[in-house]
Amino acid sequence: MTRYMMQTPRRWATVAAALLMAIPALASAQNVLSVPETMARAGDTGVAIPVDYTGPDLTTLTFNVNFDPAFCAMLANPSAITIVTSTAKACTSDCSNGGTSCTVGGDCSACTTGGCQTRTKAQPLEQTITCASGTMRIAFDTGTGSIVIGKGRGEILEINVGTLIGNASGIFTFTPASVDAHNGPLTITIGPTPGTLRIVGPTTTTSSSTTSTTITTPSTTTTTLAGDGSPLPRGGHRRPRHAVDRVAPGGLPRSQLPGPATELVINGELARLVGREHAENVTAEDLREVR
Repeated sequence: MTRYMMQTPRRWATVAAALLMAIPALASAQNVLSVPETMARAGDTGVAIPVDYTGPDLTTLTFNVNFDPAFCAMLANPSAITIVTSTAKACTSDCSNGGTSCTVGGDCSACTTGGCQTRTKAQPLEQTITCASGTMRIAFDTGTGSIVIGKGRGEILEINVGTLIGNASGIFTFTPASVDAHNGPLTITIGPTPGTLRIVGPTTTTSSSTTSTTITTPSTTTTTLAGDGSPLPRGGHRRPRHAVDRVAPGGLPRSQLPGPATELVINGELARLVGREHAENVTAEDLREVR
């Protein structure tokens, strides 16, 4: 019995030690520095990337925000990046660490005490920001030990990147890193959570045009020529005004002589001559009679 009672305090001591070790881990898990998901469009002005903090009061806070240097090409002026303290309020009192950011008191209706009040946020120290380096250092420290970021949850600052170029597009990740925070002499462990800026590119309108091609096929007209090269009327035969059927030398009518017929035009009149081989026997009187 005595032996049993002597072991009981040891056992409780072990459990108590484990609980004490777990408490800081649970507390630190609630402290988060994060970049919310943000969207902008090509050509937008005054584009800002918010940074949220959930946790207790801080007397100093410094951290980096890392990003792809390719993001700089999306900015109209990469050298104009500035850090602006947020004006968002937060739930206070017993809802500080488990509450939400707010703008009016009704947002803190779940709090048993306290309400939506201005959250303490000091101005950040000026730091040179070189966009091409792919990182920016942000620091809050008054040097007096006073609170620079009040307890609560919600937005504490904005990274103002200015105007996006007209053809900007892409998804860029912003990651908090190298976080160092204190509340007086106590070091506050804060977990970083990255977020993205999604840039929607310009709208592209594609117009389709229909091209029609008209092919004209030329028509062919066939003209039948007479023996003298003059065109024949439709049907291919030309009838003379006066038929010639004189008797040629030899006693045969010229119309009965062998050989192809030949047509001649003399002073606009037609005369049908027979037998190309007899054409030299035609006299001027013959032609007058044809007329």
